[in-house]
Amino acid sequence: MAVGDVIRLSFEELRDEETGAAVRRLSPDRGDTIAPYFTQSLVSADGETVLVASTCSGLPQVHAIHLEERTMVQASSEPGVKLHTAVMDAGERVAYFWAGRLLRRVDLATLQGEAIYEVPEGFTGGILSLDHSGRYMAFVYHEAIQVSSATGRIYSGMLEHLYRHPSSVVMRLDLQEGSAKAVWGERNWISHVSISPIEPDLVLFCHEGHWELVHRMWVVRASTGECRPLLERGLYTERDGHEYFTASGRVVTQYARRASTASNDWEEFNVVLWPDGSGEERYALGPQRPGHVQSAHADETLLVGDGAFPPGDEWRQKGSGYMSLIRHTSDGKALYKPLCRHDSSWKTQHSHPHPFFAPDDNSVFFNSDREGNANLYQALDIRAFIGSF
Repeated sequence: MAVGDVIRLSFEELRDEETGAAVRRLSPDRGDTIAPYFTQSLVSADGETVLVASTCSGLPQVHAIHLEERTMVQASSEPGVKLHTAVMDAGERVAYFWAGRLLRRVDLATLQGEAIYEVPEGFTGGILSLDHSGRYMAFVYHEAIQVSSATGRIYSGMLEHLYRHPSSVVMRLDLQEGSAKAVWGERNWISHVSISPIEPDLVLFCHEGHWELVHRMWVVRASTGECRPLLERGLYTERDGHEYFTASGRVVTQYARRASTASNDWEEFNVVLWPDGSGEERYALGPQRPGHVQSAHADETLLVGDGAFPPGDEWRQKGSGYMSLIRHTSDGKALYKPLCRHDSSWKTQHSHPHPFFAPDDNSVFFNSDREGNANLYQALDIRAFIGSF
């Protein structure tokens, strides 16, 4: 397959047996097709174009799913495309992605592309993040190192990678001027870089590794180089992660604490705060922490989470194969309303559901390998399903 090749999609539809939610498979069940990392912009402003990464042509490539036309169009053909790092400028329908060490841009309407940046030799680029204007982009590049403890099982080499302390540099690009600026760097494994959607001088990044072993989240101001931890917390008995910016510019993270390192009894919360650490709110998640959460755009008290289900033995027996809507309440609780099964295996990054809302908050996209290959799905008509929740 080549740039411009089109796959006609059938959008197979089903209805969840327990909740009644309507769900459709968007991708063609050919190779693995996923939405890249769920905290980044992946859907056009009108909700009609979804950026995906797929191996349907044999090698990982970037594609655009056009919902109204029911087509999937290949938008790249370079070697070394990274499945999880791509991002879309929602207003312009322009995609950005890594092909090896090259950062490339492609117009999803014309399919004209170009290289706009290159990381130094021996380094690899991470997840890409755009502000709402589409002018500023942030990402990290870090040393490409090999580890001896990786077995092929997900996260098996994480501790060795952490203790190797790879050199990392956080970059911010001005795409209008074509300039690049290093805003932070250190000999620590940095990942999950996000730029504030409304204040592009602020860049959020994390120290990767087991959450209780690292001071996870940091905010750097690009104009001054000032860097501070987002959330004050200790090591070993506290942890946080899966951080992201909401549409209003606040940050959400999953936080937990325990009495001692001998305890596996974690008290779990969603924490919401401004990047300067002010306005902190905590919402108790109960005994089952969702795998990943993402906020709605217009109503940030509404979230969606994978591996999320209400308390009680009936739902606990159904395990982490469920996805729920979550409501943050004024009394500091997180309430759950089951949405649909995702039934993913969780075995690889490709199979993590990573749910996120469409721009109109009326549907939720998620990945799953429940049919064998990883595919992109969409749970429909969320407003009608929510009711008074």
